[in-house]
Amino acid sequence: QTDAVLKLQLGQLTRLNGDKLNEERKTLAESQSSLRNLLTSDKAVHDTMVEEFDDIKKKYGTPRKSKILPEEGEKEEIDLVQNKRSVIVVTRGGYIK
Repeated sequence: QTDAVLKLQLGQLTRLNGDKLNEERKTLAESQSSLRNLLTSDKAVHDTMVEEFDDIKKKYGTPRKSKILPEEGEKEEIDLVQNKRSVIVVTRGGYIK
């Protein structure tokens, strides 16, 4: 009888171990599929990066505590455009050069 009990328990352990191995195989296959998709698709890489950046932002992101104000005399974009004479020509066909 003790042999029967031991065999029964051993069989149960083997079956449980087999179930765990099948579950792990399934998980690894899904992971492999996902990683292959990342290797072949730029959109998948982009989407994954966006998701990861959002997670990092949620975890570590804090609003700015100080405001950045322009200093007096600081140049704006319009100040960087050179002021030169230009000639604008409209052709007979209506094109502007």
